[in-house]
Amino acid sequence: MGTVYAPARRDRKVVAIKILHPHYSTEQELVERFRREARAASRIGHPNIIDVMDFGTTDDGCAYSSWSTSTGSISPTCCRTSAGSTQSVL
Repeated sequence: MGTVYAPARRDRKVVAIKILHPHYSTEQELVERFRREARAASRIGHPNIIDVMDFGTTDDGCAYSSWSTSTGSISPTCCRTSAGSTQSVL
């Protein structure tokens, strides 16, 4: 349903960007589910769970969420690297 882009360092935290595929971003039910996931995760506040920093919509209409951790434990093996896409969200 989406893509997680490779972690990047910002302010001593590791940040990953999760973007809902454009095809699914037109389906309101899926966008709301994506946002519910981000809201729910942002409320947990546990040291073993990554934090949601932000969520919203990119300039081209795709839903996104950004996740961070100060421990650097986001696995890069589950992520893609795309500086252009990540840069446009940040």
